Amino acid sequence: MLLKQLLLPNALLILPLTLSAQTVTDPTRATAARDSLFNQATQVRQQVEQKSTQPPTKAPRNGAYRIIVKGYYVPSAGTKGSSTLAWKHTIIYRYGGTRLELYTAYSDKGKVLLQERRNNGELTWLKVQNYQTPALTSVSFPTWRSSGSYAAKNYVWWNGQSYLLTSRLVKP
Repeated sequence: MLLKQLLLPNALLILPLTLSAQTVTDPTRATAARDSLFNQATQVRQQVEQKSTQPPTKAPRNGAYRIIVKGYYVPSAGTKGSSTLAWKHTIIYRYGGTRLELYTAYSDKGKVLLQERRNNGELTWLKVQNYQTPALTSVSFPTWRSSGSYAAKNYVWWNGQSYLLTSRLVKP
């Protein structure tokens, strides 16, 4: 009984912090959040692919059900060490004729920055993690990038706010 009296008030104080805010259904704000998320994902993908190299791969045989292509960060000439995985793109052909694509981008320290899933070329799931851009010459301190996710059922989560799109996105 005493334990119940101690835990209940504390649980009620923490409850508002754990519940998410109401979903925004305004079409203009939801579309802007989706476009910002897609823009951020494109920037992450371009930055990772520019910094990495892809070793030559053999062409897959006819009838291959799974094709995996990887890119690596190459260590600089002054440092010793092995290359680390920068990105991985997997294409899976199902027996029913569908094509599933999985793309994952990693930071140079191994943290997952971007995860993307497509089914027959249509984006079904996207997740962009928080990450820090390196300090540039014009900006002396690193800047944080936003995080978010997208699900095929028109749900967008961007910067801690959830959005619901009114119309379905066909091909981004």
